[in-house]
Amino acid sequence: MSLQIIVIGATNVPNPETFGECDPYASITFLGQKKKTEVVKSEINPNWNQTLEFDLQGVPAKSTDEVTIEVKDWERVGRNRLLGSVKFKLNELTKGGVQSKSMTQNLLDANNRPHQSQIKLKVTYAPPAGKGGGSGSQTEGSQGNPEFLYFLVNK
Repeated sequence: MSLQIIVIGATNVPNPETFGECDPYASITFLGQKKKTEVVKSEINPNWNQTLEFDLQGVPAKSTDEVTIEVKDWERVGRNRLLGSVKFKLNELTKGGVQSKSMTQNLLDANNRPHQSQIKLKVTYAPPAGKGGGSGSQTEGSQGNPEFLYFLVNK
């Protein structure tokens, strides 16, 4: 069915601004699909609490599939600046049935060096029914049902 990532927030995001504070947002890429959170203005400890969902179009994810997260500083003029990034593989989330994991990841700078910034996420993978160890609890048409999605988020 889908990969759902709740981007909860980040802490100690670097502030490249000479005046004021950065305007961070998170950009998540999975299997060529890219989704973004809202921009949080003037904040080095942003709270997004935003759910981003990636439609897998009936194809089960593999344990080697990788999620890339970039936290950037939004700029009104010019290019948005990279503040930190992290990559992780789905690994145990693809072990069968609906799987969910909360995680806090350290962000890396543009030179892949760790710094004090962290991003907090909750990742839920729901395989297509009958594939990838699907739990069988999904009913026909339930993937668009808000109550079913609420169940996935709060499992």
